Amino acid sequence: MIVINKKLATLRFSYACHRMPGVRWLGRQIPPLTYYKWAARAARISYYTYPSDWRRARYMRQVLAPTFAPDRVKTIAQKNVVFRQWQKILTHGWPSWADQWNDWAYIDGEQHLRRALAQGNGAVLLSGHSYGFTSLVAPLLSQKGYRLHRTGRGHWGDPAERWGRDWSLEQWEYNSFGQDFWQHVRALNKMHQAVKKNEIIHILVTGFPHGNPQLEIDFYHKKFFLDAAALRILETLNAPVLPCVPICDDSGRLMITIYAPLSPTRAEIMKGFGLMYSRHLKEQPEFANFWRKVAQQRDGW
Repeated sequence: MIVINKKLATLRFSYACHRMPGVRWLGRQIPPLTYYKWAARAARISYYTYPSDWRRARYMRQVLAPTFAPDRVKTIAQKNVVFRQWQKILTHGWPSWADQWNDWAYIDGEQHLRRALAQGNGAVLLSGHSYGFTSLVAPLLSQKGYRLHRTGRGHWGDPAERWGRDWSLEQWEYNSFGQDFWQHVRALNKMHQAVKKNEIIHILVTGFPHGNPQLEIDFYHKKFFLDAAALRILETLNAPVLPCVPICDDSGRLMITIYAPLSPTRAEIMKGFGLMYSRHLKEQPEFANFWRKVAQQRDGW
């Protein structure tokens, strides 16, 4: 599947503009927010013509229809198509646009991150696993000189290849939990070493249809529990936990919001991050990308 997705990516116009020899100059000439206007129009057409978008919209209607009005559900589904396309385009365009990130992104709440790092115990940025532009948090913050470790259960091949830049220019790395016990131990050890060096870890917390009642967040379709394993990791790291929400505005400008640090305890994380995440899922569900799993009540969305 990874190989197929990589092959399909090379057929995209955005990939050609920024990654194909002889054409890359074109990508550098197009300002990102101008590109977004074109991408938004194309995505609205795709909503009506592309079978994969029809299927995603069907799952979204299944989850959202009992709570939101039909017109609102349609608007959310259309915005979701735009969001997903824009995320791919920004990844493809990273080699051309990384050094101009101030033109198409901004960071709100950086003072909270600086204050947390001033304690010398590292910092953990905590985001929803399938909510917003989480893949861009580490690359963007690294442009400001921060050293980051983005964690997850797997990734699409070599990050350097996916992001298309000379890796010596980047100050972040992907730390995969892997698939077996020893890979888990190795990943956790790297995380502990990172906080000892006063570096930043970006953790994505997944959702489940069943779980500990203390980890449930308010949601509009059946039950939504946060991953208990992720919260145990946060407690063992004992570093300040800063909720982080990366979304975009109507012009395509990326907005990374970093909230005030929380104590690394289950109760404080649920009180701070849990309530904030629930609010975003209610007010801006278009940035979620887990609708099929939620509709089918599968684990790990």
